[in-house]
Parts: sequence; structure tokens; C-alpha cells
Amino acid sequence: MDFFDAAQTLRSHGWLSQTPVEFQDALLSRATLQHYHAGEVILRCAMPGNAIIGLASGCLACQLPPRVDTSSLLHLFAPGAWTGELAFLSGGIRRVDTIAYTDSYCLRLTKACMDKILEQEPGYWQWCNLLTAITSDVALMTLDALTTSDATTRIAKTLQRLATISDKTRLPKTSQSDIGSMAGLSRKSAHEALKRLEQMGIVRCGYGTVEVLSLDALECISQGIKPPV
Repeated sequence: MDFFDAAQTLRSHGWLSQTPVEFQDALLSRATLQHYHAGEVILRCAMPGNAIIGLASGCLACQLPPRVDTSSLLHLFAPGAWTGELAFLSGGIRRVDTIAYTDSYCLRLTKACMDKILEQEPGYWQWCNLLTAITSDVALMTLDALTTSDATTRIAKTLQRLATISDKTRLPKTSQSDIGSMAGLSRKSAHEALKRLEQMGIVRCGYGTVEVLSLDALECISQGIKPPV
């Protein structure tokens, strides 16, 4: 992937697609194309927020620092997503790691470049605030799922969250174990919950893939409502 293709993807998907062309131009003219290999740490926890990352192809993962006793995966990002902005905008440190879940191409914008953009046009702060709102919404959806007691509902909420950052039906390629991790469940509990959703005709599970067959039915399960037959 070259810079032009990466920029076009980010112009047409996710946060940047919701901003004016003038802001897109200002940001992209200062960004650089980066290629990351699967497993490579892109933004490290406890480090200063000196850059934001826009995903153009592949998949990124947000995770807590690895611990021996539990899996640390929190969320996956699909093309069009941006990450790293909370510490980037606040001047604080990062609370999570961002890694390349698969080989990925990203655009990277440094804090110094963004500061220059905002100095020249303070009105662009509203688009930074929009990105923060998008991230906050994902964080609240994650918290909502993790505080749900029923395993099937918890998996449904997790799949619904992933659907909001993908093409709505075909989720980022991931294992049932990792879906369980994002839902705070064991692999066995996640497998059983996914099997129940599959038997209801709501999802289709394959090797390393989960496809949502009915977003409306998934929404019903997420809200604790019996889906229509």
C-alpha cells in the first residue's frame, strides 16, 4: 500500500471521513506512512502520547500490558480507525498498548505536527473533540459488555461493538479465544455463547472468522430482548 491509497482509505472511512476536506488535507499533508508487522508494538503503555495512528489496512489491537494470569486483549481496530489520541491531546501517558494484530499499514501524525495545525486553525479543535467522543463511546461499550453477567449477552455486546468498527457484518478476523478475552470470558464460555448465537441464526462461525448474519437480532440479544423469529 502506498501513501495515496492509505490516505484515500482514511478519507472515506471512520473519523476522518466525518471532518471537512480542509482539515483532512492539513492532517494528511503532515502524516507519514508506516508499515507494522503482526505482533509489533506501535504505541506503548506508560509512554508519552507523542503521536496518533490512523489504520489504513490490516488490524490493530488495544490491550493492557500482558499479565501472566489473564489475557489482556480489549479491542480490535479496523481500517478507518484512529488511536492514541487521548494521551496525545491531554499530554499525559498512554494507559494501554496498541499492537499490530495483523500486518498493517498506518498513517502516523506526531503531536508537534498536530499542535502546528491547531495553532494555525484553532477551530479544528472540534474535530479532535469528535475523535475523543468516538473513542469514549467505544470505551463505554466495552465497559457495558464487561459488566454484563450473562455470557451470551456479553458476547453479543462485544460482537456488536466490533461491528461498529468494521463493515458491520464481517468482523476483523480473530479467534474465539480472543473474542472471549475481549468479553472477559474463558475460551470455553465464549465458544458456548457463540454456538448459542449460531444456533439462533444470528452469527456464522468459521475458522478464525465470525460473521454477523443479523445486526437487528444481535441488538436484541445485547439489550436482553428475545429477537423476532
